[in-house]
Amino acid sequence: AQVHDLNGYIIWEISGDLMPDLSTPLLDAANAKLLDPDMDCASFDLSTHINALMDEAHPKADNTGAGAPEVVYYPDHGESICLSDGHHPDWLKPADLFNNVQDCCNHHFSWNMANCIENSPDTPPPEAVVAAELESPTEDKLLHYPSSMGHTCLSDGKQPTWLTVGSMFDNEEDCCKHHFPTEDCTGTAVEQKSSLYYPSSTGSMCLSDGNQPSWTQTNNMFDNEEDC
Repeated sequence: AQVHDLNGYIIWEISGDLMPDLSTPLLDAANAKLLDPDMDCASFDLSTHINALMDEAHPKADNTGAGAPEVVYYPDHGESICLSDGHHPDWLKPADLFNNVQDCCNHHFSWNMANCIENSPDTPPPEAVVAAELESPTEDKLLHYPSSMGHTCLSDGKQPTWLTVGSMFDNEEDCCKHHFPTEDCTGTAVEQKSSLYYPSSTGSMCLSDGNQPSWTQTNNMFDNEEDC
């Protein structure tokens, strides 16, 4: 603001601007206006212009031929181990992710580090995983995802739109182990599960009527009203 001789600046809390893909459209638009004061903010489609300005100001690294995909280790608190299967939850912070099992175990399970390292499963090299995915496409295969109605995994193709492929699995067992490691999740498809409690948007209370918003994530739902 001072560089562009503006008459002040606003302290603007925009943490909600962080999108699932880690983009920040509002912040980018504000910075683009500072970079180009003549930009017409009333234009219907500014995305191309904004992206061009931001790319020029902050060039992206050229990863062409950079090598194999990076391995990401994340904590499995149910088993006190670290995994690197590509299914880390979207809500985990970058500071909770590591590129090796030793650092992951030391950060999350320092009180049991030796067992964590020993029991954490070996993971195939990233290039092998990518090759397997290319050889066995799953576009037409229904994946298992965690149900918002209880501790069970479904494969009916009706998963919420915000749920990423990394949170879904080829089989029920892997889905249950990942999302409900301490619960009786596996069972027959017709097994009735109790609805989870979720925070009501209309009052200071928790409900279990199965009518929670589609964007409510399972880690914000609970087995009982007291915990909710």
